[in-house]
Amino acid sequence: MPVLGCRKRKAGGLNDRLAIYMERVRSLETENARLHIQVRESELIEKSTVRGVEKQYESKISQLRNEFEAISRDKAK
Repeated sequence: MPVLGCRKRKAGGLNDRLAIYMERVRSLETENARLHIQVRESELIEKSTVRGVEKQYESKISQLRNEFEAISRDKAK
């Protein structure tokens, strides 16, 4: 009988370790999903910011190009 009791204790210990391991895996999966969402949100914000800056620069470049062309035409006269 002592052998059977020892095996039950070991099995119980292994079950406890497995339960702890599975809970840790679930916790890490949840954290991973949260981090993925956070990364996606950060990427969207960054892309939006970059687009805004690009539009500002394109507008300024267009304005300067028009001014340059006007000055060039005036000098050509």
